[in-house]
Amino acid sequence: MSPIERRKFLHIHNSWPRFFYKFRAFSTEDRLRSQMVRNEIFLSSPRDFNDPFDMRGMLVIKGGIDDLIRKYKALPMSKAVRRKAMKDARNGVNAEGLQGYVSRMFRPLNQFDEMIKEQGVHCFASRDKEVRSSGPRSNLMWSHYGDSHKGYCLQYSVHADPVFVRSVRVGYASEYPVINWLSDSFPNDVLRCVTQKDKCWEYENEWRYIKPNSARQLLSVSAFGIKSVIIGAEATPASIELVMQIAQERDSLMGVKTNVFLAKRSTTQYRLGFTKLR
Repeated sequence: MSPIERRKFLHIHNSWPRFFYKFRAFSTEDRLRSQMVRNEIFLSSPRDFNDPFDMRGMLVIKGGIDDLIRKYKALPMSKAVRRKAMKDARNGVNAEGLQGYVSRMFRPLNQFDEMIKEQGVHCFASRDKEVRSSGPRSNLMWSHYGDSHKGYCLQYSVHADPVFVRSVRVGYASEYPVINWLSDSFPNDVLRCVTQKDKCWEYENEWRYIKPNSARQLLSVSAFGIKSVIIGAEATPASIELVMQIAQERDSLMGVKTNVFLAKRSTTQYRLGFTKLR
């Protein structure tokens, strides 16, 4: 993927919604304070995701000796070392074939996995305007990520912080993206891998903020990011009280207005409604 193609890819795939949503369980008070008071988000490693297929690709080695030589020319080395390396490459390809030589010398699968697992990723859900039961009204999101409706959901204003605007929309497909290790555009082609997952996850309407070499780190965002907190329909009174307390503390410290809603199960349909608490 050329730089122009990459820009087109991002433009076509990124028409930002007004809000992102993050579903969490009430695991610890400190985690809630981290998000609401210290305004932090956690950047996960892709290898910690709940889906082992996520951020994977089908790595291939397609091309000829000239493509391999171009790879060598791009590497930082002296002329003498490069000359010897290219001579060894030609001899190695003649003896083992391109695939065998590259696999032995460069271990591209290991290289690719190392590149992916060090990416710091924060995942957000969003609403699908065509689907009423999406975003904060999604029963599946509450069940899978909101501790079976006992957790909470943070609503972020997308244009409040560059982190949100730099997030990339996730696409969904049935097959892995194909990434050619010998291609000049290999680094950009990895973008397709990190922004695509199995079609069974389409209900998430996911967006991702990705920061290289930042896995398992905290990142600060704007205090104006969080607009609302939605408490799950099955949350305990203690959890509700905790959110109310921290929301008040947050507003006092930062001079913001944080809305708090309580989700309610409909008595007639498989739907959620919301009651405003503050």
